[in-house]
Amino acid sequence: PGVVRGFCAECGTPLTYRHDSYGERIDLTIATLDDPGAFAPVDHIWMADAVAWDRPAHGLPQYAGLRPG
Repeated sequence: PGVVRGFCAECGTPLTYRHDSYGERIDLTIATLDDPGAFAPVDHIWMADAVAWDRPAHGLPQYAGLRPG
């Protein structure tokens, strides 16, 4: 409840995620873009759910769940 997910109509790949509590924000699956390298990350969210080897070491903020605010 309260979640809308968007998928590719041709192959079913997950593309977007929106939760009612997000307001106007929509999460986009960056790996689905033609050039995902064109968009640098600003932080890492949901690190509490990350596998043990997923520990970015480049100094960007990391949050256990959603980013504050």
